[in-house]
This record gives sequence, structure tokens and C-alpha cells, in this order.
Amino acid sequence: MYRWPIMILLLGFIFVIHCAHAPQISEPIAISAEDEFRRGKASLDQGDWERAAVCFNRALKANPNYSEAYAELAYILALRNHPEKAIDYVNCAVRKNERSAASQIMKGRIFIMIQPALWFENAQHALNRAIELDPSNQEALYYQAEAYLQHQNLPESAAALKQLVERQGAYAEAASARLDYVEAKIKASPRSEVGDKLVDLKVITRADLAALLVAELGLHHLINRRNPNAYNQTTRQKLSNAPVLHIRDIAGHWAEDYIQEIVELQVMDIFPDHSFHPQETVSRVQMAMTLQQAVISISGDLSLDTAYIGKSTSFVDLKPTHYAFNAVCLMDEKGIMQGNPLTGEFDLNSPINGIDALISIRALERIFNSNR
Repeated sequence: MYRWPIMILLLGFIFVIHCAHAPQISEPIAISAEDEFRRGKASLDQGDWERAAVCFNRALKANPNYSEAYAELAYILALRNHPEKAIDYVNCAVRKNERSAASQIMKGRIFIMIQPALWFENAQHALNRAIELDPSNQEALYYQAEAYLQHQNLPESAAALKQLVERQGAYAEAASARLDYVEAKIKASPRSEVGDKLVDLKVITRADLAALLVAELGLHHLINRRNPNAYNQTTRQKLSNAPVLHIRDIAGHWAEDYIQEIVELQVMDIFPDHSFHPQETVSRVQMAMTLQQAVISISGDLSLDTAYIGKSTSFVDLKPTHYAFNAVCLMDEKGIMQGNPLTGEFDLNSPINGIDALISIRALERIFNSNR
């Protein structure tokens, strides 16, 4: 088993003030800097960080000015959560050869990974410099797109990724996958701290969904505007002497207030034992049921609860006898949730992620803001 402290000691020998001296490795045979660098890259690709560090050390022994070797060692330090040393090493790499596009790219990558103060400015400066040195460099453009994404400048990120897709080069496939994510995130368009917090979750819970409906959709405002009678009834209950509904498993939960409000608005239910199950994962069918209730509460149209019973559906995994048949058909008809176009399924039991939840909320919001 490798021991990381040993590698730190190895790395420590190579970095002295202003990178003036390369490490002294006592080996009787001549070594090739390029060969050792290639071995280091291969080891790094295999996840063998300690072996990679040894090889990059040897490359520097053969060539003390090997800028890219310093850059790769900086990357290893960033991976191992040694941010200050990583920045020292990558700055050293750039000082050794300011015209090394590879070192400039690595500097940009490390600032994106670590994100210290002024990380975006430093990353962009390095990546722009790499593009100046090598205008056709696709790796620099890819990480420039990543910097924009991490800085929440989604349109700029999408524009850079589209360029890479159009070039059909080595980064086209990776850029295409990343572009799908960026465009979905643009469509989701989180507008609150809650949305920013939850948008990247691979699965959301009942607590997350409650918070999104209250904070992102502004559910109480929509109900007040579109169905004031229902909203006023809820308000009167709050102002009366009636006891506040007790939900036994949300005290101290970060979403406690959101959950209390969503239950009072009768958009999400509690269980018979007065629990909410805040950590329970939300499936697509559960999302459809909840959003159906939100549509009914906002519109005041109780007939929507059974409007699609007896009708047909194109979803191959949805039987007319399914308890959520009406809700799924309503979501499909209104364009709030969509099925899988490749399989023809709604994917009833699949968990819903943060991006898809927000996209559905944005679609519901558009329906009522356009007075349909």
C-alpha cells in the first residue's frame, strides 16, 4: 500500500525558493526527462499518484527547467488537497516557461479546482494566455468553459462548449455532454439560495421539494394571486386560535419552515402519524402527484383531479388503473413533466434530480404567469 507522506517528502525535495534547483536523485544511469515525464503521465492516468510523482521528480533531475513536470506535480498536490503547495508549484511551472501552453492550462485548472480568492480572474488569465500561445488548443477552451460554469456565467460556458462541439476534435464528446448539463441548468434557472443549493443534487428529498416549491415557485404568492379564497382561508386559520399543525419529525430541520408552509397550503401531505418523512427520496411519480396538487391549489380548479380518467396515454409504463394516472397525464398535457422519448416511458419510479425538479417548476410557473 502506498503511503502519501512519502510522496509529500519526495515533492518537498523538488521545490526550493523560486524553483532554483531541481531535486538531486542519486542514480548512476542517465535518465531521459521526456521518458520519465511520459511514465509519470501514464501512472497519473492509472491513479498511481506516488509513482507519478517519482517519475516527474526524475524528469526534473534530468531537466531542472521542465515546466510541465512542475505543473503535473502541482496537479497531484491539488488532488491531494494541498492547495497552497499546488499553487506554488504551478506558479513555478509558469515561471520556468511562460510560453508553455500546457503549464498555463494547468494553472487555470488548478485555480478552478481550488478556488482561492480571485480564482476566476487567475484561471481566465492563464487560459487566455494558453489560447494566445496556441489558438487551436481545445483543452484550454474546454477549461475556460468550465471556469465560466463554476463562476455561474452559464451563457459564456455554453458558447465555449458549442465551439468545441462544432470543431469535432478530441474534446467534442466531453464538450457535448457538458453542454447538455449547462443548457439544462440554464433551463432550470435557480433564483434563490435554496435553488442554488439543490440544483445539482442527483436526487431530491421531500424536504428539498417543499423548499423548492415555496422558495423557487413562490407558491403562497401564486395561490394568493390566482386563488385568493383558498389563500385567505389558510391565512385565517393561521391568525385564529386554532393550534398550529404539529409535524413530529421536522424540528430543527433546515427546511422546517418550508415544510410547515407547504403542508398548511395543502400541497404536500403528512402521514397518519403526523410525520413528514423529510429525507424520503422523491420519485418522478411522486413529483407528478405533488405538482398536480400545486396546479389545483393555484387554479382552484378541482375538476383537474380527475380530468384525464378514462383517457388514453402514450406512456408504455402507465396503466389506466395506476393511482397517479391522472397526475402524469396532467403533467404531460401541460408540458410540466416529460417522459423519456427514447423508451416511451414516463419512468414512474425513477428518482428526480435537482435540475429536472427546477425545470418542472419553471414550466409550471410559466403556465400561471401567462394566464393559461
